[in-house]
Amino acid sequence: MRDPGGVQLNQLADNIRPVLVQPKLDINLPTGNLQPVLPGTTTEPINVIAISNVNAKVSLQIEPNQSGIRLISPNSSIELAANKPTAIPLRLQIPANIRGGASNLRLVLNPVNYKVAPIKVDFPVTIKSELQVQPASIDFGLAETGKITATQTLVVKNNIPRTAKLQIEGTKDVSVPSSVTSVSLQAGETRIPVQLEVSDTSFEGARNFTLVLTPDNPIASPTSTKAQINIFMPLWRKIVLWFLLLLLVLLIALTVTCLIKRKTPFELLQDIQNRKYLEGAIFVLEPLPKSSEDEEISLTRLHKTKVLLSDLIPEVAATNSDAELVVAWEAGKKKIELRCLKGVIYVNTKEVTTYELYDDDVIEIGKVKLQFNWIEHQRPFEISSGEDAY
Repeated sequence: MRDPGGVQLNQLADNIRPVLVQPKLDINLPTGNLQPVLPGTTTEPINVIAISNVNAKVSLQIEPNQSGIRLISPNSSIELAANKPTAIPLRLQIPANIRGGASNLRLVLNPVNYKVAPIKVDFPVTIKSELQVQPASIDFGLAETGKITATQTLVVKNNIPRTAKLQIEGTKDVSVPSSVTSVSLQAGETRIPVQLEVSDTSFEGARNFTLVLTPDNPIASPTSTKAQINIFMPLWRKIVLWFLLLLLVLLIALTVTCLIKRKTPFELLQDIQNRKYLEGAIFVLEPLPKSSEDEEISLTRLHKTKVLLSDLIPEVAATNSDAELVVAWEAGKKKIELRCLKGVIYVNTKEVTTYELYDDDVIEIGKVKLQFNWIEHQRPFEISSGEDAY
């Protein structure tokens, strides 16, 4: 049989032991800080470690604070086994109107069944900064190239004072003036007047882009709003632009023509100026002139549209015949015609009245025999010399 006195002694020992052992409490926070949390949210469970040197019942609370953060769990007392670390899941309710930034909460671990001073520890909480921009879309309307747009207003709601950068994404035709790129934001609502610069090199048309507000504090995320603008170009600028394009086309055409004809622009200009004049040369075959310099008469150097043979060669004036050389045009092509004015004229032994001259054609007037030379006007192979007279 059990000794009734022994049972009583054991009960007495259990009652005396708490008096002999001084209860001690301790609490350890997670090694990693709580990630930034958004206003109006509930945190994920965060385990804090509590330990006691005796079996104890405790409660976990937070001291009243101005931030309004509330403890959701644990909402009841926790049993701690002697010398055994116990994880206590901690969840917090973050108010929607809380100010952003870092702050410390005071956690209090209170013993329920012992008269021991509570354990207090600071728990860091970072409230993520929240930016809101209104309106959701901005229309800057019509804007001229090289000018400033009309002023539009951005309304920014913010829960912590800060500075932010205003930037444009999606186009290079408009930019934010340097005086507006850095914006100072107050806690609450800030109204930002925005004007944009339109590039001088912009073409006409609508542009869609994004206005991005990037806070300098890494705990806040950038926010943005859609924007659009319609760029137009003044009439004088259009005229200048088309004139420059025309000059460019003419320059390209001139370069290609010079390469094809193997002539300089100055030589081409001379060709254009001389286009309306006679070209080629007349060689006197019979009778031979006394001077070799008189054998060739340049028609190109005369700068005339027509000339009498009798004016060029005195021997022709002594005959009863005469003709003139005339510039004529057919289908945009230049030709030189021989027109009989009086008497009888032969070209390549054929009597003619009007005749289109080709290189190496021989002209006979009385006893005077001449040769027409124009190397750029060769006779077509399919046409015989007798078919040109009419």
